[in-house]
This record gives sequence, C-alpha cells and structure tokens, in this order.
Amino acid sequence: MTGYGEGVRSMPTGASVSVRIKSINGKSLRLVTRLPEAVAPYEKEIEALIRKSISRGTIELVADVQLPSTDIWRIDEKLLHHYRTVARRISGEDVKVSELLGLPGVIRRDEARLVPRLKRLFIGAVSDALKLLLASRRREGTALAKQIKEQLRVLKRKLMSLKNECSRSKMKISKQNLAQLKALFKDKTAGIDDSAPLREAILAMEKSDISEEVERLNIHISEFEKMLKVGKAVGLRLDFLAQEMHREASTIASKYPSASSSVDVVDVRTLIAAIRQQVQNIE
Repeated sequence: MTGYGEGVRSMPTGASVSVRIKSINGKSLRLVTRLPEAVAPYEKEIEALIRKSISRGTIELVADVQLPSTDIWRIDEKLLHHYRTVARRISGEDVKVSELLGLPGVIRRDEARLVPRLKRLFIGAVSDALKLLLASRRREGTALAKQIKEQLRVLKRKLMSLKNECSRSKMKISKQNLAQLKALFKDKTAGIDDSAPLREAILAMEKSDISEEVERLNIHISEFEKMLKVGKAVGLRLDFLAQEMHREASTIASKYPSASSSVDVVDVRTLIAAIRQQVQNIE
C-alpha cells in the first residue's frame, strides 16, 4: 500500500532531525534510505523498527540533520592550559588564549554529548513519521477492502447466473439426448455406429459441467471475505487465493458450453483480474 509520513524532533539548543517516509506497492519489503553521515550508523536499527510494522512494499526514508556549531563543539580546557604553559615557558611571556584556539585538539567535536542526543532525536523522528505512514496505509487499506468486498459481491452474483445458465443448458441437452435415445430404440435397423453422435453429445455435456469450479470459487470467495476481516497482514494469503480464483475462472471459460452467456464468463474473469491486481497493494 502507498502512504506518507513526516516526523521532526528538535532540542532547545537548535539541533533538529526531520524524517520523511513514503511507501509504494511491492510484493516484498525493500528499504531505501538517504541518511546524513551523522545518523548513518543507526540504519540497521531503523530497518528493524520498520520491519516490525511493515512486511510489504518499497519504503523510502529520507532524513535531514541540523546541528548548530555551538551544540557540537567544545574547548578542551586541559589541553589549552597545557599549550599556554608550554608557550609561556618557551617565550617567557604570557600568550593570549585566542592565539592558541587554532592548535590541534583545542576545539573538538563533543562526541560524548552529540551521539546519544542525535540518536534519540533520529529514532524519535522516525517513529513519528512511521506512525503517520501506517495511519495513511490503514486508510487506504480500508478503502481498498471495501472496494474488493463489492467486487466479490458482484462476482458471486455472476457465478450464480453462470451456474443457473449451465443447469438450463444441461437440461436442454438432456432432453435432446433422451429424444435421440428413444428414436434409436424405435428404429430397429439402427446399429452401434448410429449411437456414436449421441454418446459424444453426452460426453461433451459431462465435460462442460462447471458446477465444481463454481463451488470452489465460492469457497475461495468466502475465505477471501474472512481474510479481509482479520485485521493483520494477509496480503500474501490473499494473493494466493486470487491466483486460485483465476485458475478456476480460466477452467470455466474453457468448459462453458453456452455462447449466449459468454458475457458473464468475461465479467467473472475481469473481476478476478481486478482483484488480483488490487491484492498486490494489501499488507
């Protein structure tokens, strides 16, 4: 399913992390990230966090980090004092602090304070964005489930129409076969070869029976409707059911004896094709 979410976390010092997450449809989970160097070490943790909530789709995560210089640098006073002492001893004069600030190590990144705070900001922003993304996906899933339920309702009606038409066709053929059989019995000159067309007609009628396929399709539809009510990840299961429904519909199309109701056959296959396409978007 598709979705989008944003999250921003900041501190009074001015440091902030913003995260944007979007998802597009996909059969399996694929995570694509664009992270600044400052938060790149936490990519594995973010992936684990996302996998707890999402199992299908391509997830794109983009982060932006803003850190004011006063928040990430500190003066090593001990080292500065050492430099000043050495300079005074060598020159015999006092040295201004401003002249020593450019020496190696005097001003350095405050890693001890920076890393834990950055991680908290980043994880928090990702969590906020993920919540909005999941809410967006749930809304789409609800709308999609409603649409599929309506398609299943229409599909059941079409299957009932096909089943009734097939029963009428079988009854008509049976009456014709019975009439031919009676004629054969009355005709004492009829031989074995004369009954061959009748046997072929009866065999063709048996081969064109779609009652089993219709019954299996109705079972799949019932299972489909149950899965839509589960409230958890069922996309792969629905994908399998949709494939089975497609197979049964193809068999019906190859066996159906009456061209007069071919529109219903086409409608059944079209509905199932649409459902197969839509379940690709379900978690």
